[in-house]
Amino acid sequence: MLKTDNDRIKRISAKYDFLISFFMAALMNIMALAFAGALPGQRWRFAGDVVTGKMSGGFWKYLFEGHFPEYRWNVGLGGNTLLSTAYGGMSPFNILSYFIPDKYVALITIIILETGVSAMLMQIFIKRVLKLESAMSIILACGYALGTYPTVYFGCLCLNDSVYMLPLVLLALDDFLKRKRIMPLSLAYAYCFICQFYCGFITGVFSFICFVLYLIIKGKDNKKQELAKIISGYVIAGALAVMISMCILYPVIMSYIGDGGSAFNKSEEMRILNPLLMLGAPFWGRGIVLSEETPCIYCGMEVLPLSVFFFVNRSGNKKEKLFWGILLIIMILSLFINPLYSFWHIFNRPDGYTARFAIIISFILVSVAARGFKDLSPEEKNEKRLVAIGLVIFLTLVVSYVVWNVTDDRSFSDPVRMFTGNAILIVLWILIFYLKVSKTVKNVYLSTAIVILSFVELTAASYCVLKEYCGKDSLEYANVNGAIEEFLALKDADSENEEAQGNKNSERTHISGPVYDHGDLLLNQGDWFDYMGVSMYTPAQNGHFLDTFYHMGDGISVAVLTYEGKTDLSDMLLGVKYRGRLTVDDTTGWHVIYDKNEKVLPIGFMVSGDINDFPEFTNDPFDNQNMLASAMAGKPVEIWTTADDRSIETSNLDIAIRPDGSGMISKIADGDVGGALITVPQLDHEHAYVFFSRMSTDGIKVHSDGGRIMDIELQSEGERAGNGIRSIDIYNSLLEMTCAEGLFYCVVADFDKPDAIYSFSNLCISYQNENALNELYDDLSAGGWKEEVFEDGYIRAVVNADDDKTCLFMSIPYDKYWKAYIDGAEATVKPVVNDTFCSLDMPEGTHTVEMKYVVPGRKTGCIIALFGLIGWLITVISGLMTRFNKNPT
Repeated sequence: MLKTDNDRIKRISAKYDFLISFFMAALMNIMALAFAGALPGQRWRFAGDVVTGKMSGGFWKYLFEGHFPEYRWNVGLGGNTLLSTAYGGMSPFNILSYFIPDKYVALITIIILETGVSAMLMQIFIKRVLKLESAMSIILACGYALGTYPTVYFGCLCLNDSVYMLPLVLLALDDFLKRKRIMPLSLAYAYCFICQFYCGFITGVFSFICFVLYLIIKGKDNKKQELAKIISGYVIAGALAVMISMCILYPVIMSYIGDGGSAFNKSEEMRILNPLLMLGAPFWGRGIVLSEETPCIYCGMEVLPLSVFFFVNRSGNKKEKLFWGILLIIMILSLFINPLYSFWHIFNRPDGYTARFAIIISFILVSVAARGFKDLSPEEKNEKRLVAIGLVIFLTLVVSYVVWNVTDDRSFSDPVRMFTGNAILIVLWILIFYLKVSKTVKNVYLSTAIVILSFVELTAASYCVLKEYCGKDSLEYANVNGAIEEFLALKDADSENEEAQGNKNSERTHISGPVYDHGDLLLNQGDWFDYMGVSMYTPAQNGHFLDTFYHMGDGISVAVLTYEGKTDLSDMLLGVKYRGRLTVDDTTGWHVIYDKNEKVLPIGFMVSGDINDFPEFTNDPFDNQNMLASAMAGKPVEIWTTADDRSIETSNLDIAIRPDGSGMISKIADGDVGGALITVPQLDHEHAYVFFSRMSTDGIKVHSDGGRIMDIELQSEGERAGNGIRSIDIYNSLLEMTCAEGLFYCVVADFDKPDAIYSFSNLCISYQNENALNELYDDLSAGGWKEEVFEDGYIRAVVNADDDKTCLFMSIPYDKYWKAYIDGAEATVKPVVNDTFCSLDMPEGTHTVEMKYVVPGRKTGCIIALFGLIGWLITVISGLMTRFNKNPT
């Protein structure tokens, strides 16, 4: 009776082992999140890319509302959102973020579901393709879904789609090779390409390599006619999938390669990966590793001995060893050879989440481990092999421990966790496998030990990463959200009042705040809170747009236009009418100080034709702003006057400034903070600003070198300073100075080590001339711009042009896919001010102007997709007819 019950349990377990994998991985994920305090209602929460990329509903939100999000105004100053949508917004898991009201609950649900689905599909792959049906198939699948890569990439959830895509596509490929069915493979490819184009790319390329290797290694077993049929079938499956996906991907590709507001970001810097650091990559216990070159490939400690055993076991299948060995060599070489590394990133420089294709290595290792476990036969020589393998892995751990400690790398910051944890795991796993081959313990006890050990190990491994991710206090985050929503309610009421008075213009809003505490929330505020903001996640972020704002002294991050309060000039020119300053105090908690800029220009206004001949930028942002004001006005305008009479008092700090404004800062001794008080006389000015620029070849640095935030601060308490702190060891920084007792002053605070020298290319201070700024506003606002229609990707307005102002300037990031019409006739959209903004040469008089964003390749993509659908239909009909002819009944 007991034996019958056990047999029944085994049959049920074998039948539903894919569901067991799903629920087991999901449970481990939930427990790791709970231990990290990151579940809804607990203290901590995720923030950053995962928030801005997923929690707003993305693609599905707009689709369900009846239109496709091709161009949106609430992302940056407006931008082509095709690329960002294709990058992660179309994943079907994201539908939850539209239907679940609590966005954080939706986010956690998506994370748990993707983890479970990844384990489930991997278990099916291991069982059906690799022919491993024991409990180890579930354990290996869970290790694949809960390894370092998936857990680290929770921070950028769109990249996690590749975790479940790989087994999905390889299952379809295996089905094609065995049954010659085209449609499942074509559907799998189409899903990947449409769902997330980058994950689809790496999955498609890897599966193609697998297919080619299969033909080379095993193709000899097939006749030439059969081989030709396999190749042609694969080409048809891939071609149809690509054609179907062109309705989405063709416009994306056109934007990507056409430099029309694209995010194409060539990698010009050589990267060097230390082979010794790679030794620690497969081990347990790493923390958050966003920017390290060493990839995330840990996927369970049992994988290491099993993978090695697979290759050293002489009785194993030689063709399989050759197949998996070549794949592993290709992927490892891709980590070290820069052209291959760049290829896997589509020749795009990854700023964070490096080695994004490393999940393929995890997939290979888990697959090889599954084959290795299957080959663990009860032989004496296998016992010796396991002991030898354990010793080799332990020695590798020792070397890795020394290397990672010497380099002081943060991912193994805890030496006890690094060495002790891995040493214990190595001993336990080798012992379990030794007992298996020696047959001294019943399989049921070994299976129980495997499940318990794996459950504890993988939960702890996920926790090691998650506890470092979840650094945002949930209550504080909710309070910040509430403060911003309060501000937006005030803004909306104000805006409605303006419209009721006939002053309808689509002015932008900006909320500044404590950058380093709540930058993740403010990063993409317009998209998150669904209003027209100025945060800078637009497709133009890596082009002329960002470069221009660095030269204007207005950008402090490569990802965001500005977190902080800006100058009145840029607020005015960019149409920022409503500005909130996020702040906190012990009495009232989080709130937003509401500011309304009455002197703000609409998105379009008339300027002098001199704007078409704007000169090259200098290294002084105040000079550059004067040049821009003069070009717009058509006459010399001096908004800024250089403050030459500056003095510097230091404490425990050396600061040397050369005549050209460049210089160096270094702390003298450890202990006290190094400080410098920089002052200029107030004279008759109301405001003064200071600007620090990082060292670079042209004086203005466009991309950050990284570094430790807040080691050197620029501090002030100016009226418009936001939180009054800028980190000058990473970004260029512009800050209003404090005014007191007839002086303007700011403080440089150095928290770094004495041997750290900070170089800067420019330190300049200027007074702001309020009268000149007011005159400029009166001059530019006199032109006519009466807005009639303002929609995503479309504007219609009535404009009045005169002799002095012949050019319509629009604070819209230039993109060559904008089409302009003046009184119905097409006009040329010109890029102005370092090719940053759009402009039109206007004839004199009153005219109707239309700006329409024409999505590149949309019609062509739809036509290609239509042919793909026809091809699919033909393939289905052909398959049905073939089956009918073989079996008419």
